Amino acid sequence: MILQGHVPPGSTLSVSGRAVPTGPDGLFMEWWPLKPGVNTLTLTARQGDA
Repeated sequence: MILQGHVPPGSTLSVSGRAVPTGPDGLFMEWWPLKPGVNTLTLTARQGDA
């Protein structure tokens, strides 16, 4: 699956503990392989030093 979206510019993003690169404008697009059955993803964005 392609996971895409945006976070506030300057933020960092992790998905289920794995860092996902973001552009200077906050946009991201990442290939995320899925396993059969239920897949639970936890997205965490942090802005600044938070």
